[in-house]
Amino acid sequence: MKNLIILALALLSLVSCQKQNGDIRTRIELIDSLVIDGRTGEADSLLNKIKPGSLTDDEDKAMYYVLASHLRVLTNKYKPDDRTIDFSINHYESTGDKKNLAVAYYMKGTELAISNKLKESIPYMKRAEDLEAQVNQPWLRYNICVNLSYVYSALWANKIAITYARKAMEEAKQQNRTDWLCLAYNCIAASYYDLGMKDSAYAYISKIEPQLDKITYYEEKAGYLSNIGTMYHELGDYKKAKKYLKMSIAIQPHEHNQANLARNYYATGKSREADSIIKAIWPKLDHDLKTEVLQLQAEMAEKRGDFKTATDLYKRAKIMRDSLEQDKRTEDASASTEAVPVFIYDGHSSSPLTPKF
Repeated sequence: MKNLIILALALLSLVSCQKQNGDIRTRIELIDSLVIDGRTGEADSLLNKIKPGSLTDDEDKAMYYVLASHLRVLTNKYKPDDRTIDFSINHYESTGDKKNLAVAYYMKGTELAISNKLKESIPYMKRAEDLEAQVNQPWLRYNICVNLSYVYSALWANKIAITYARKAMEEAKQQNRTDWLCLAYNCIAASYYDLGMKDSAYAYISKIEPQLDKITYYEEKAGYLSNIGTMYHELGDYKKAKKYLKMSIAIQPHEHNQANLARNYYATGKSREADSIIKAIWPKLDHDLKTEVLQLQAEMAEKRGDFKTATDLYKRAKIMRDSLEQDKRTEDASASTEAVPVFIYDGHSSSPLTPKF
């Protein structure tokens, strides 16, 4: 499954204009400000000092649970059986607070997506989208669009994914956010790549390359470097590809990034180096990467005349590929029959994170 994008944003920035409710409200807003500054460890530590049972005001509880949800996601502490965000949703629905309700819906959708309940996440994301259109929160609009793009892409509904990624791209341009823009470019490229439209994918990945120095979040940068390296690899510039792939691994030695470097080594005849990498990361590889690796190893075995090994590897790769294609067909059918409207982009709307290629 492709990875959801979770950004540290001012989830509760809109509460500052509301009536304050003593120390608890002030502490919640302080925690929120730490999240915005990227100090998630400090924020998480302070949040843990607030005991939910000590919160007697429903508004405080609702804000607390939204922020707690966000921090659980950012710190990889999310628990699938946690339903506290539902309290926030019920509270904001009853009070008619559309701004905070949109955020609560968004976080609920995010939690479901992280739990791999992709189809269940879409209605909440779309409720958040509908409400955001009424309250005008650009950061929320961007996040909804970019994450719906990832969800639809993971369901192999890549045309819908591109529609949402383009909306995110337009919002990034309007807000003059280079980091947002690069993320949107990457989403568009990943979906074009999955559709087999490699020229279009490369066109968008190429837009990221000149902006790399402006990307400060290391997981994003590592993913972009890996994708740029993969682009050069497939264009036949193996030397430049290796340069970017090694830069990616130096930042974050994620198995996807290492698999891309191994592929580069296979292509340049360095099978021993490639095999060493694959042996180390094999248990961590997902289904489609394992399929690609088996295919590459089969081709290498065939080139060196080891036809028995090549035949065995080709068979294993085919079994895995057939299984993957069946999964894709099933997910694509599920996505196409989902009772969710398809929005056509009109030009006015809007971890290792990616190594998708």
